[in-house]
Formats: sequence, structure tokens, C-alpha cells
Amino acid sequence: MDKIIEQIWNEEFRPAEGHFIYNEEIRRKQLILDDYEDKLRKLLNKDDERLFDDFISAFFDVLDLSRLDAYIGGFHFSGKFFKELFIK
Repeated sequence: MDKIIEQIWNEEFRPAEGHFIYNEEIRRKQLILDDYEDKLRKLLNKDDERLFDDFISAFFDVLDLSRLDAYIGGFHFSGKFFKELFIK
């Protein structure tokens, strides 16, 4: 298994951008979500569809920012942890 720094360098792991290698459960749930979205879009008129698109865009903006915040928080935590562990 590669070291995390190598995965980041090779762009295999970019959590700040929301690019993950999804496991099978996440893929399965994504297909279910896509199916729900298709069914919902068939029920919407053009104005409702624009509102839905705006909602989805805003939702993912918040989700991406929260992921980034968690990612940064993880680095801060690990920095403090290793500082405490190795520097006396």
C-alpha cells in the first residue's frame, strides 16, 4: 500500500476536491440516488427544475466546504499529535 503522501502526490487521493475512490457500498448508493433524481426530474416543470438545480449546486458547495474543513482539521489534529509525540 502506498503512503498517503504518495497517493496525494500521484493525485490518487484528493479529498479537498471531493475526488475519492469509492467503495462498492458508496457506488451502489450513488446509483440509487441517481435513480431518485431521474424520477424526480420527470415530475418537475422547467421553473421547478431550475430551482432544484440551484438547490443541488448550493448543497454540494456546502458539502465540499465541509469536507475541506474536515480535511484541514485532520491535518491540524495530526500536526498537534505528532508534535506532542515527538517534540518534547
